[in-house]
Amino acid sequence: MNHPSPTAEVRPIRRAAQLALAVVVAVLAVTSVAGGVAEAAPPLSLTATPNPVTIPLGQTTGRYDLAWSTGSAMPAEFTLSVNGSAPYPFSQVPYGTAADIPIDYGQTHVWKLYVKGGRSPLKTVTITTRRPDQSCLGTCIKDVKINPHGTFADVKVIATAKLATYELTAHKAGEGVSSAMIGWDTATWNTQLLSLDPGTEYFWNLKVRDESGNVQVRNGSFTTLKRQVTVNFDSITVTDDSDDLSEGDLVFWFNTGGDWDSSSQYEDGIDSGDTVNPGYSRVVVGAPDTLQLGLYGWDDDCDFTDGLCSMGVGPGGSDGGSHGEADWATAWTDVNTSVSGPGESFSAPFSLSTSAYALKFQGSGTYSVTYI
Repeated sequence: MNHPSPTAEVRPIRRAAQLALAVVVAVLAVTSVAGGVAEAAPPLSLTATPNPVTIPLGQTTGRYDLAWSTGSAMPAEFTLSVNGSAPYPFSQVPYGTAADIPIDYGQTHVWKLYVKGGRSPLKTVTITTRRPDQSCLGTCIKDVKINPHGTFADVKVIATAKLATYELTAHKAGEGVSSAMIGWDTATWNTQLLSLDPGTEYFWNLKVRDESGNVQVRNGSFTTLKRQVTVNFDSITVTDDSDDLSEGDLVFWFNTGGDWDSSSQYEDGIDSGDTVNPGYSRVVVGAPDTLQLGLYGWDDDCDFTDGLCSMGVGPGGSDGGSHGEADWATAWTDVNTSVSGPGESFSAPFSLSTSAYALKFQGSGTYSVTYI
């Protein structure tokens, strides 16, 4: 009986299947169980890597690796079907790998794994092909959203397809790069530009590449938020009021960022060892990374019959001293207001004291950092 010859469509499929099986057979000799040493078989599996197989433009064939295990010591049996062709049987060891199996662009390989002699496949894997993404030949960046904070900015880039790489930089006007981030292999990229200065304009540049190396660039600008620091003086303890026989007639002034608040002062008769709450609060907008705080105390030693005492009108002159009509002293401290990135808004305690002069005291409170 004469048999019909394979058609032109069947021949290349059969050749592809035979070539794939030949590669598997050749590689199995070195990738299967070696030397007859008994080993526990890995769990049941059948995988192909990469899948799908990316075949560059201008090329017709790609390659993938196959790995398998029957989950037991029983030998594996495979069938391979190319583009729906009749399956080709193949038997080999219970587990192993086969590298560089060829597949032509447009083909679909379907591998089925059996235990030898079994009728139902234990595992099936389907391998397909594709061309590299070329989104950036058109418009691959769909949207860029930047949400600035004080010392960092949240960034979200939305692409029309999964892009190979992202390069994002930010800089101040006329300066070099201040912050940079890199991303890859995603269609939606969430990142952060870090180590930024508050209340500052930054210019950003985004460069993306698709799998084929095509490039698209987008740029713009944003301004970070201003740093706002709220300072609360809530305790003053007088350790020595400088008056031997009576409480001190004390006045206190407050300094935030090098500026004495002449519009607000705290006045009270306070004895040595006493603590008072001055209830003083002040907001500093655009505060620097380090904020100086000061507390100036003045003890009026004038008697009622002395008339108007000199130097009793607020901070001035030296940080501390004494004369016949008054004793005065100033306490200073610096607080760190800078935390870069998430967590930049926070509260912390502070304290400051003086001990070098006749009038001695300690102040304390809290400062809170926010961005507006």
